[in-house]
Amino acid sequence: MLENIIEFKQKLIEEKNRIEMELRKIASQDSDGDYKAEFEDYGREREDNASEIENYTVNLGVTESLETELEKIKLALKKIENGTYGKCEKCNKDIPKKRLEAYPAAQNCVDCK
Repeated sequence: MLENIIEFKQKLIEEKNRIEMELRKIASQDSDGDYKAEFEDYGREREDNASEIENYTVNLGVTESLETELEKIKLALKKIENGTYGKCEKCNKDIPKKRLEAYPAAQNCVDCK
């Protein structure tokens, strides 16, 4: 698996960059590094207000989902750095290569998932 670490790291970095770019489109980052969905002001009309609320609600869910995935990727990158990448967090067995190829931020093997 060590021969694939560079490949997995590159995939994780690419996905991290993609997610951060997506988050910047719909959210702002606070001083703690957390993302907050932005509430856009479309105007004062009733239809504008409804659109604002609808878009904010969608962006809130997307922001939370992307931020959760971003945290998993950051954790996987830390594990690469400290030499624990590819180990199941529950049973400590190696996570199969095929699982990591499909989802490089996997934290558990298939059995423990």
